[in-house]
Amino acid sequence: MVNKLNALLDSLAWAVPFSIIGAVFGDAIRKDALTPRQRIAVGLFSFVMGPLSGAAANREFGLGEFTSYAIAAVAPTVVYDLVGLVASVLKSAKDDPRGWLGAVKELFPWGKR
Repeated sequence: MVNKLNALLDSLAWAVPFSIIGAVFGDAIRKDALTPRQRIAVGLFSFVMGPLSGAAANREFGLGEFTSYAIAAVAPTVVYDLVGLVASVLKSAKDDPRGWLGAVKELFPWGKR
């Protein structure tokens, strides 16, 4: 069990610097949408998703090494953006007097009349 865990950590270690860059960039552009506690949790989640996405791209989909590095750097930012989007929608739905359905309708162009 320990050997498998060490092998997994060794195989994902190459993507850690790229994941840190992506997580910091994602945090820099979404500071206003999340509370400090949420920013820490999303930062850790996006930091983990970077190496996993890069390794999946390399091993499962057979993409090249450079492409895997790029995915490991971009994936944390995308994850951070998606979580920030969901948090913003939930926050605006909570503050909207029409309820969450009215707030979600406002997101789509066909919902405006």
